[in-house]
Amino acid sequence: MLIVINGGSIFNNNYTVENRRYFAHCLSLLIREKPHVEFSYLTDQYLLNIWQPEQPAQQLLVKKTIPGPIGSAIWRRLQAPAAIRDRKPDLFFSIGDPGIKTNGIPQCIWMAVSRPVPVALDQGSLLLTASAEAAKAWLGEQKIHLPKLTMIPFAADDDYQPLAWTEKENIKVKYAGGKEFFVTRSYFAEEQLLMLLKAFSLFKKRQQSNIQLLIISMDGDKDHSPVEKLENYKYRNDVHLYPGLTEEEFIQINASAYAFLQPVKDFDGNGLLNAFQAQVPVISTVSEREEETTGTALLFATYNDHEQMADQMMTLFKDENLRNELVRKGKIKAREFSMQQAARLVWKGMMQAIDINPNN
Repeated sequence: MLIVINGGSIFNNNYTVENRRYFAHCLSLLIREKPHVEFSYLTDQYLLNIWQPEQPAQQLLVKKTIPGPIGSAIWRRLQAPAAIRDRKPDLFFSIGDPGIKTNGIPQCIWMAVSRPVPVALDQGSLLLTASAEAAKAWLGEQKIHLPKLTMIPFAADDDYQPLAWTEKENIKVKYAGGKEFFVTRSYFAEEQLLMLLKAFSLFKKRQQSNIQLLIISMDGDKDHSPVEKLENYKYRNDVHLYPGLTEEEFIQINASAYAFLQPVKDFDGNGLLNAFQAQVPVISTVSEREEETTGTALLFATYNDHEQMADQMMTLFKDENLRNELVRKGKIKAREFSMQQAARLVWKGMMQAIDINPNN
């Protein structure tokens, strides 16, 4: 059996570093567990230079592409279909890239972000998504038959682990002046980060604590840090921007935080589950409809409501027993959503795509 994976779309701008690690680690795990199956990655030379999938060189289908929208159109309409015709795989597996014609060859499209995306349903044998809520978000008004939709939950990254007390203290000294800190990510939209700054200001005014706020971006992420707005911010000295950090640096910072703040409108379970696994509490504006993933392991705040976010920050900061209980529940949730489980479900989806294809 031959499965061709469209690997280049992992680096689509819609995805964070955590999303990319989720895709890459899950597929690598799956490939290792299925030695009897031939997997080939379809990619271009640029992406091959910055991402090395766990594949022998002869199993990489490398195409030279033209950058920009024109190059993307040529890739989808000509280059990728030609590579598929040449290899004649049993399945074409595409991550977040639904616009490729497979000429009757069964196809899986895996979408893990809950943003609206135009999906060519007639070209996909099976659609994989993280939750019913995410599917509703990116399918929009399109009609879809249930046999074409399979849920692949988000998963906790095995590299996100708790740190020892001394390691946490060293991280606090290095990045937060030796003080406790909240951490958030700069790939969140600027309006979401500005809401967090309002909440942090209200929290500081009420609590009179020395806790800090770290806004982090990893190399490869979008950076929406509100640098100019911080110039006249009252608590500017308590806010620290760290752009372009490595994954290893962020993993250590994340595991040392008092809490992870997630001011999102669109659900992204990777960052949340990674915090759970690192035994870090989470305050999030994610919809409570995503309770299948979050359960009661985090504190909810209404989206774009800085007063409610500040209230939850106060609640967590004043109640150590609550914080310990959230850590306990988060550990349980992280175990429920493992990378091994995700890999098994992706394989199940692949096989379902082949089975339900009318050409079989």
